[in-house]
Amino acid sequence: LYHNLGLESGLKNRWQYISWSSVLILIGETLDTEAKMKLILISITAFLICAAPVFSELTVQDLEKIRSIVKESEDRLKEDLQASEERLMNHVADKFGEVDKRLNIIFGFVIGLISLIVIVVGIPQVIIAWRGKEDRTQKEKIQELKQEIEALKQHIASL
Repeated sequence: LYHNLGLESGLKNRWQYISWSSVLILIGETLDTEAKMKLILISITAFLICAAPVFSELTVQDLEKIRSIVKESEDRLKEDLQASEERLMNHVADKFGEVDKRLNIIFGFVIGLISLIVIVVGIPQVIIAWRGKEDRTQKEKIQELKQEIEALKQHIASL
């Protein structure tokens, strides 16, 4: 980690440990079990001695570099989040616009269907009511005329 960050302290040459471990593995293949155990113990001890710089303390410069890297990372993350939020808001606004258009179309269809139902059911009812009114007035006139005819027949019969 320290080496990747470019810090002064920390592991200086990690490749030397990799080469040591590969050498120990090659040597260990030719030894018996007791010798292998001794070799492993010695190699672990040597590894721990060589790895001592890893446990060194961080300097003020190292901490400042870490802070600056974290700060840059946070700033980039904030910028990415803001850009992502803007894209999301635009996407949501576009989707709401599309849904609003669809709802307006559906609302128009519903209004059209209601109008069609009113026309199909309402107009015949109005026509039937109008004809019923005409029929009543005609029946009333017919009744009046029948009464007049009866009155005239009686008047003619009495003469």
